[in-house]
Amino acid sequence: MAASRAKTPAQYVFSAAAPYSYVLQMTLPAGFHGEFLVQGLTLQLLGNTWGLLGTDDIGQDIFTQFVYGSRLSLYVGLVATFIGVGLGLVVGLSILYGF
Repeated sequence: MAASRAKTPAQYVFSAAAPYSYVLQMTLPAGFHGEFLVQGLTLQLLGNTWGLLGTDDIGQDIFTQFVYGSRLSLYVGLVATFIGVGLGLVVGLSILYGF
């Protein structure tokens, strides 16, 4: 069984076979005369084409990177919170018991 490849954002956007056209707009100073030769015009879909926070320059999902990178920070924060609450309960109850 062949492994299925993940679709790129461009495959999702342009999934239906249809005639698509590119538009190149250039703003030139008044009085400019000349010719332009455009070769190898390609379309790269970057930014908000996929995912909750969009994609980075190489097409990776930013939200997934954010969640993956924050795992250790969330773990440390939760452990510190539980330690603080536990110590606070012990100190508070011991002071209450002393009165």
